[in-house]
Amino acid sequence: MRIFRVRQADDGFFRHSEWVRRIGLPSSVSLVSIISIPLLVFVILPATLFSLSGPSTLISLIIAFLIVFLTANHLSELACAVPKNGVVYHFSFASIGELPAYTIAWISFLDSICVSNLLISAWSQHLNLLFRKGIHVVTSLELVHKDSENWLLTPQYDLLAVLSVVVSLFILCCSLKVMGTISICFLSVTILIIASCGMVAFFHADPQNWIDAPFFTHGYVGVLKGVCALLVAFCGVENTSYLLEETKNPRGRTPSLTSVLTVLLGIVFFFIIMIFSLATNVALVPSSTLIPEIFTVMNIPAARYMLTVASVCGLSGAVLSSFLPGSRILAVLAADGLLPFPSDSSLRSPIISIFFFSIFVSFSLLVKTEVTFGIVSFTTPIKYLIICSLTYIHHYTPEPVGIPHETSQYRKLAKRTRYLSDTGSIVSAALEDSQYSMDTAVFVQMNIAHMEQRRLQRQLEQEQKEELEKQPVLGKSVSQYQSLSNPKEYSMENDSHNCIAHGCSPPNTDDESIGNSHLYHREVPEIPYCSSFNGSHRVSTPIDMNSEYRKAKAIFLLFLVSSFVFCFLLTHIAKHGISSYVLLSVLLSLCSVCFATIHHVPTNDYIFRRKWKTPLFPHATLLLIFSIIWAVSSTSFTVIVYSFVWLVCGWVLYFCYGFWFSVEQYNRGRKQPSEDTEAYRAIIGEDVASEAV
Repeated sequence: MRIFRVRQADDGFFRHSEWVRRIGLPSSVSLVSIISIPLLVFVILPATLFSLSGPSTLISLIIAFLIVFLTANHLSELACAVPKNGVVYHFSFASIGELPAYTIAWISFLDSICVSNLLISAWSQHLNLLFRKGIHVVTSLELVHKDSENWLLTPQYDLLAVLSVVVSLFILCCSLKVMGTISICFLSVTILIIASCGMVAFFHADPQNWIDAPFFTHGYVGVLKGVCALLVAFCGVENTSYLLEETKNPRGRTPSLTSVLTVLLGIVFFFIIMIFSLATNVALVPSSTLIPEIFTVMNIPAARYMLTVASVCGLSGAVLSSFLPGSRILAVLAADGLLPFPSDSSLRSPIISIFFFSIFVSFSLLVKTEVTFGIVSFTTPIKYLIICSLTYIHHYTPEPVGIPHETSQYRKLAKRTRYLSDTGSIVSAALEDSQYSMDTAVFVQMNIAHMEQRRLQRQLEQEQKEELEKQPVLGKSVSQYQSLSNPKEYSMENDSHNCIAHGCSPPNTDDESIGNSHLYHREVPEIPYCSSFNGSHRVSTPIDMNSEYRKAKAIFLLFLVSSFVFCFLLTHIAKHGISSYVLLSVLLSLCSVCFATIHHVPTNDYIFRRKWKTPLFPHATLLLIFSIIWAVSSTSFTVIVYSFVWLVCGWVLYFCYGFWFSVEQYNRGRKQPSEDTEAYRAIIGEDVASEAV
């Protein structure tokens, strides 16, 4: 079907210039941490601690940490295969099809809007708290709405939040280096103040508060809701996939970066939740209370003021960082012709996409914060589920997507600080960059020369093939064939000479003037990748990857359906009869059978070398998927309906515009470029301006 048309993932798609790599490790860490830490402390923690889970938020954090840590390994594998911004969208476009990729991007776009909405609303509330709740009296705009708890819209429109959107829009027009510097400053101030206020709360901690709360306030359903909410706090780890094209050495740095950040954030989150849950009886605190107001209950106004300042600083940086994923998704969809927005031509920052994303966020402020929080608690686990599913497909598809080697050489040339002088003494000197390294133009010329050599080689082989086709099949008699020299004697006479040039001297010739230049077939042989032999995986017949891929898909779909039905029945059915227990037992047995059967389906690891491979695949992947589905089963039906309505609106927009104006639809009618053009496209790129005309 045309809605499942896939993108051709060739070298021209994967390779990109090193000139756009602008941020290093400190900026990457700051952009990830500045959104996760303030989001947990000032947005997620009040909701989970005061209304959803109570002190059992610690149990929810441990489960959420394990889910995020395993999902980060799956995301690292996809990022190493497709080092592009929005790796999940690009990978699904190249492996599944256009409509599934658009659906995944549309869900991620909704998730980004909701995260930005929560951060902006929290920033406005804490700034109002800093000025003793006197700002909202002036900046709140009353709206005419239906007076009902189930109504979608908010009763007041916050103009202060809109002001933060406008300020963020102007700052985001700068480069990522500016954003990285701002994030480092805000992150430093926020961490120092949170640490000092945490020490104050630690000296007022009392384990009796866990007993008085009680610990499991809303049962295991509250724990599952807390897991979904805390998964949102780790969204900074997933946001690293939107910075791959600007990160230096992304395929070598992403696996270690995501794992280390997940562990560090998990440790920080654990101590913060434990201290604040022990410092006060959370059952007596109203659900609308902000985290700095806990010190009002403890009668410590100085700590309340300091933590309010930290909240304004941290949430300011978090708002800036939260605009990155949504604007990148919008830029990619517009560039592929799937949305009716102009594509960005700037190499520094997608300004047009940031502008339209700001408009979406401004309109989302009309929705209640409770509804937005419920939606993002549902879409974030769904994103993790999609990442695990794509990793599963990556291991079984007959044609793996991605590049098995580095896109560029990231190692720097060594600086020569000592050299031998004319007198024979060793002299130390500091040399300029131009004296010990080659510039970019030299590397481009070398690559072009290499491509030209390959083109001439193909032309030579084509001419030889045409000459062989012109010769008659039975042009010589049997006696003439018997008179030909022995190949062994020929190789001994030529001393293993393998020159293929026309002007090279033939054997047994006395002419020494010819044959001075030699043209060899291949100086560096291209050896295909072969995995190490494993005797336990030896098969008697060749493996048909297409049939094995169909088996893997069938097992995976059966596992997904049985897991969804089992988890939703277990969570939402209050009274279980005998028939319910029998049905749950059958569904759990189906999940167990799929879990055991998938081990016997061979993967495509022997035909594709991966830069990073998910450990304990496929059992860890299936267990992770089951855990995510169990957490998602606690979502209310109203939130699922709201998310489905957003999804239907996206499908309508796709079939009205994206299906007809997609870049892949345009490429189907174009004349396919020659092999030489494809070879040069990886170096000089495509002339986008000429195609647009």
